Amino acid sequence: MRQNKHLLAVLLVAAVLTAATWAAADDWPMFQHDERHTGVSQDSKISVPMRQAWTFATNGPIRVQPVVKDGVVYFGSCDQKFYAVSAATGELRWRYFTDGEVMSTAAVGDDGAVYFGCDDGYVYALDAKSGKLKWKSPVRRTPPPPVPTSRYIKSEQPLIPPWYADGPMAIAGFAKLTHQVVRSPVLAAGGMVFVGTGLPGSWGYLHGFDAKTGRLGWTRPSSVQGTYRVFGGVQNGPVMYRGTLFWPEYLIEALDPYSGRAVPGWPEPLLYRVGSAAFSFSSQIAVSPEGLAVAFVYARHYPHSGHPAKWQVVDLFDNSIRFTERMGGTRPQLEQSPIVNRSKIYFVLMEAKIKSHPALACYDLLTGKWLAGFDQPDGRPFNGCLALVGETLLGVTQDGIIYAFKVGPAGGQLEKIWTHDLKTKVFASAAIADGMYFIGAEDGKLHALGKESGK
Repeated sequence: MRQNKHLLAVLLVAAVLTAATWAAADDWPMFQHDERHTGVSQDSKISVPMRQAWTFATNGPIRVQPVVKDGVVYFGSCDQKFYAVSAATGELRWRYFTDGEVMSTAAVGDDGAVYFGCDDGYVYALDAKSGKLKWKSPVRRTPPPPVPTSRYIKSEQPLIPPWYADGPMAIAGFAKLTHQVVRSPVLAAGGMVFVGTGLPGSWGYLHGFDAKTGRLGWTRPSSVQGTYRVFGGVQNGPVMYRGTLFWPEYLIEALDPYSGRAVPGWPEPLLYRVGSAAFSFSSQIAVSPEGLAVAFVYARHYPHSGHPAKWQVVDLFDNSIRFTERMGGTRPQLEQSPIVNRSKIYFVLMEAKIKSHPALACYDLLTGKWLAGFDQPDGRPFNGCLALVGETLLGVTQDGIIYAFKVGPAGGQLEKIWTHDLKTKVFASAAIADGMYFIGAEDGKLHALGKESGK
């Protein structure tokens, strides 16, 4: 039973004060489509099979999820530029030059602006139609707060970022002023812009900017150190549910979006237990209309250590854990985000090469019961974010194979109905809008696929 009536009242009042930004049926204006990061599109025009409609070339890998609004695709590239191109033709509308690689998924607001973060340590707001700069604001660091020892639940690992195994980071030319890079997905909601920042070996931060002026309203340090992954380029971004920010960074915190302060009545956020003597790490989350958040967690802090990975359903009304289930693999991706739709959860299993584990899984959100899966016979790992439209689930492997699955009734396999080879490596995720599928790749191109019969 949900007992925290005070928190419920706060959430309902905040919902009245904060206008929700809902994506139009044919738009994908932010990371995983909407403020709750559901990954679900209502675009009725998309269908498979699809063909390559066009490509748009940049001078660097594209490792962000593109966003789409009003027939325009917005995305950044590692060539230090941000682009707007026609969704129908791939024709360049405008480009904007920055001082760092752009690996932050943008957000297009209802105010006619597009917001994104950059490795130069700034958050940008551009006019969505013209590409002209509206404002450019640096992020900042503040001293991290003392962390209660109760949050270290018999830790067997040192509290340092474990991401150095992913490869070195090029230091030249970015974050000269702020010493922070901005790579989290941007959330634009309620007249505010929210981004997460960090560097290997430093504390992570969440920032709230005024969407109109670019003024930095508040900065909140993460509760423990190291919410950053070097390769893949994504930190945890917040979601908005009923006017309250929920930030998954080793734990889930409930925050007032205008002050960054903890919501009164929300329980002391502790790192979730996995077993009796371990603590866990939370990745991106998706939230159902009922306020159930799906989060991925790593046992014993260190995701590369081989300890079992699990996923949890957390009730955002009282911070209680509904249930915890072990995933098939042992190492989900940090930039992984589940899909929540109609009381079902869809997500990627990183360790698909393990024969006994499926590459994709579908669970019942309310009971935790396994419903369906897909076994990848050759062990190709899928990227962490899927997309769902109607009864079609779309995903892409890291070697550039796009898969489409028919989402059937409970039980059995997810039925593979179509594949397409992009013939390039892919470390990004896709957007669905205007009857098309958009994804960036390591070849520096944005690929757009549409109906096989024509545009």
